[in-house]
Formats: sequence, structure tokens, C-alpha cells
Amino acid sequence: MNDHSQQTDRHAMGTTTSNGAGVEVVRWTHSELPPSLGELVSEAVLSGHAWASKFHAAWRSGPFTSPGEALFLTFEGNQLLAMAAICADPFVDDATTGRLRFIYVRSSARRRGLADRLVKDCLTLARGRWRKLRLHTDSAVAARLYERYGFRPTVSDPRATHVMDVPP
Repeated sequence: MNDHSQQTDRHAMGTTTSNGAGVEVVRWTHSELPPSLGELVSEAVLSGHAWASKFHAAWRSGPFTSPGEALFLTFEGNQLLAMAAICADPFVDDATTGRLRFIYVRSSARRRGLADRLVKDCLTLARGRWRKLRLHTDSAVAARLYERYGFRPTVSDPRATHVMDVPP
């Protein structure tokens, strides 16, 4: 899929919602990722987020399409601005625990509420599927965002900095 067809075809790739300001969030359901996602992941890695380098391997091992799982991508026109995933937590042996992963907003698109919107979409999907959500962040700004949604800091697990009991 080339960049021109990305904009045209993404509506066929999953559920699309718009905020009315030209920004749309797509729940990506196609096995082929948009080419611009590689650029977004590279930007994340180059800006110090080493965890982003694990995205493609995680996608290949299970593309976030099981119940309660999703890859959300945020676009403005043809530009990919942000991403977030929710999936079964691969670091615990508990089928009721999900994980928020790979949340990243392009540096030029920050302070526009995109991460907030992606977290809301992940939490909406979590209800009815996961009893607990976990995540790991090394960003104080991101930690405050997650805590506003009810995540609690935890020190009991090196693979998670925050946990949340998902309301039914």
C-alpha cells in the first residue's frame, strides 16, 4: 500500500471516528500496516523511546485483533500522527489482564489531546474484556495522563509502572 492509497483505503481497514477537526482515529484491522507507521516508530525510537523498536515484532506475533485488542492510529489528512495499542499483557500469565502499549504521539502533534483520545479509546474497548490493565512508562507527563484515567503507580513489578482495575 503506498502513501496515496493509505488515505483512501484506511476506511476499509477498520473503524474510523473523527473529532470534527480533520483528525480521525482508525482502529486498524488489516494485516498490512500503513507505510507511514514505520516512520512514526522510527521517530519514537530516535527520540529515546527504545520500547517502540519492539512494535513490529509484537505485531507479527499477534496483530492486536483478538477480542479486547486493537491498534489505534490517528491521522490528519494523509499524515499519521499517533498510535496506541491494547492487547493481552504478554508479561503475565493471566487471561484477564490487558496492557496498553506503544502509545506515541509524533512530536509535532503533541499538546492537541491525541494521547488523551487514544487512551479513552483503549479504555472503552477494555470494558467487558479485561479485569486489569497494566502499562509501563518512563515519562512523567504520560504518567499524569494515565493517572487521570485511574491508573495507579505500582512498584511491585519491573514490567509495569501503572495498573488499573477496569470497571465493568
